Amino acid sequence: MSNYSLEAVAKRTDGTDTSWIALGGGLTFDSNGKLKIDTTSASSSFRMYVNATTGVTYDVIDPEQISSVGGKNEFTQKFKNITDCILWIRNNVGSEKGTTDIILETNVTLSGGNSPFYTDPGMQQLRIWGNKAAYQKQYGLSTVVPSTSETRKEINLVAGTGINNIPVYCNSNVEFVLVKFRLNTNANQYAWMRANLTGTVVDFMGCKLTVDHASGITVSHGFQAEGGQIRFRPFQANWLTGLARNDPFQVGAYTAPMEIENCKVYALLAAGNGGTINIIEYQYHSYGTGAYTYPARIHFTNNATMYLFCYLEAASSFGTNGACATKNGTVTVYEAGIKAVAFCPIIPQQTQPSGSIGGAGVWPVIPGSGYSGTANVDYRVKAGTSLTFTTNLNNQLNYPR
Repeated sequence: MSNYSLEAVAKRTDGTDTSWIALGGGLTFDSNGKLKIDTTSASSSFRMYVNATTGVTYDVIDPEQISSVGGKNEFTQKFKNITDCILWIRNNVGSEKGTTDIILETNVTLSGGNSPFYTDPGMQQLRIWGNKAAYQKQYGLSTVVPSTSETRKEINLVAGTGINNIPVYCNSNVEFVLVKFRLNTNANQYAWMRANLTGTVVDFMGCKLTVDHASGITVSHGFQAEGGQIRFRPFQANWLTGLARNDPFQVGAYTAPMEIENCKVYALLAAGNGGTINIIEYQYHSYGTGAYTYPARIHFTNNATMYLFCYLEAASSFGTNGACATKNGTVTVYEAGIKAVAFCPIIPQQTQPSGSIGGAGVWPVIPGSGYSGTANVDYRVKAGTSLTFTTNLNNQLNYPR
């Protein structure tokens, strides 16, 4: 910033214009042509592409290479890693307003520390997409429909050796869309992924998790909402752009909100301190005649073992209106489908399989043998609703991309 002066009033000392400055989210002009702080959400909304080969680290990103594209401030330069995007936001955006889209062009590896993916409290919302073609089609930046050769890009998470590490630790709102995760660790884990702090919402849409733990590793919780909220939602394609809703790459199979490969955990889902876990479709009514909620599910791509499907404590809640769980292998639950301690509400809704709109719905299916805890003390199921407990889940195809 040494080539700027206040006397120049948004002019460089060489006299050239600095119209890019509003795009950085800091300054703009009022109706009298005077500088003022820009507090609009648009001023802090960015689009960042990540490329491990051609991208650069956050400290050499040039803020002058930003242009307005499709309603967001888009960087011409590519970032080397997701962590570079987060560090740039941390150092340059001082507001919770706005949303930044981070789009993976290549696979990336996050390593170091017990939480290689970490967001700060108060950080603006992030939307992380694992496929550029689908993202651009979804938001009208391209007219090209993603081909069958497209793939979901992978975030390879190499956790540290600290005891009870949590590789994905979110203290702010994050959406993961069409992203693959791969977890590698040689240490016991407290959880795979966590939504921390009251008000934090973490969404998974069309994602897959592959667990590559070393032999003998134990994992207490898979997805943990500790005061925050975790939502597993079907991939919500924008039908106006022509992008297929649950099969974005047109391969004849359907994405689940989360596919899990090599699942071995004590409690797959866990919530504490008023946290919430939802496996839910919110927008099915907007899709008309063919609308259905069934795709709201966690899908096990091969054999899976757990002691509990869901563990709730301290006024935490669980809700679903989808199939909830499907498989392409054998699922073993040693203890219970849902275990609850201390005043935990459970809120099921009937799911509508494809073609049954207006007909009889079915209750969501939970892997396991039933509840553990005292009814109306440890847990309370919404009146007039129910869940089906079984390990004989509906068989579904794995999504091949």
